[in-house]
Amino acid sequence: MAGQQVKFDELLDRARGEIDNERKRAIIDLRREAVDLALAGASKLVERNLDDQTNRNLVESFLASAPVGGNGRGQR
Repeated sequence: MAGQQVKFDELLDRARGEIDNERKRAIIDLRREAVDLALAGASKLVERNLDDQTNRNLVESFLASAPVGGNGRGQR
């Protein structure tokens, strides 16, 4: 009887571990999907907003003031 209980406990522990691993994988997949959706939505907003001349001028102004060359970190 005690041997069966040990086997049952081991099986239960293994199942709990597998469930936890699958839950972690699902969370990672959901986060990845949320990021993809957020980026797609932001991309659509940027495309739409850049049609507005004011936003276009803002971007052009920013690009004109951005440092060129160097290490990519800008100069301070």
